[in-house]
Amino acid sequence: MFGKPKPVDTFTRRLIGEWRAETSSGQVSGVIVAVFNPDGSFHTRSEVNGAEGPASHTSQAGRFRVDPIDRERFRLSLFDEEGSETYTSVRSFPDPTTMLTEVGRVKFTRTTPTDSSIFS
Repeated sequence: MFGKPKPVDTFTRRLIGEWRAETSSGQVSGVIVAVFNPDGSFHTRSEVNGAEGPASHTSQAGRFRVDPIDRERFRLSLFDEEGSETYTSVRSFPDPTTMLTEVGRVKFTRTTPTDSSIFS
């Protein structure tokens, strides 16, 4: 009844906004831009560049859910437009403008809409 607010509210509030990550592995590099909205919807766009040629683009839209694991970490689940879970990962916020994935340690940085030419 009374007590501290649930951590999920804090994690969700911190997640809302636009995030960008740059990745690389060998000769493959990529950019991920993710937008999380206050209504629980999201949109992601990924660009992958390989040694063989032009970039490939993928995008996804749907709904997201945040479940706290402990005071530092949360599980982010993404659902497609039909409600099927398509992705889940454990993440944390080391500071207000950085979000890290636990597996792969992908670093997302908070951006503004004008920073993300990938959506253009």
